[in-house]
Amino acid sequence: MSVRLRKVNRLVQQELGKIINEEMELPAGVLVTIASVQTSVDLKHATINITVTPKVKTPSTLRQLKQNIHHLQKSLNKRLVLRYVPKICFALDIVQDKLDRVEELLRQARTDNTNTCSVKLKSKETD
Repeated sequence: MSVRLRKVNRLVQQELGKIINEEMELPAGVLVTIASVQTSVDLKHATINITVTPKVKTPSTLRQLKQNIHHLQKSLNKRLVLRYVPKICFALDIVQDKLDRVEELLRQARTDNTNTCSVKLKSKETD
């Protein structure tokens, strides 16, 4: 990835984050985080990967973002001084979900391992 592309990704992430915080009316207690931005090489399209807290609000929040995408795009166009401002689209960031699942499996493996070790110790003590 080129330096320019990384800079555009970071700039879109920062400015769009500000726009969402300032101009969107999200329900109380809902937090939208822009996890990453992936801009095409020609700078014409950008996929905005988001996470929503709490997770139960994810579908409705994503729907709200998609319904307001034209307003968000217009605000982004005004803020960015670029020859081409990428056309944005939203997607859910699944990386955090995968990390949570891995942590859960590791925790489960640790407890299973602890239980197995204690069973082995008890059986040796009875011998």
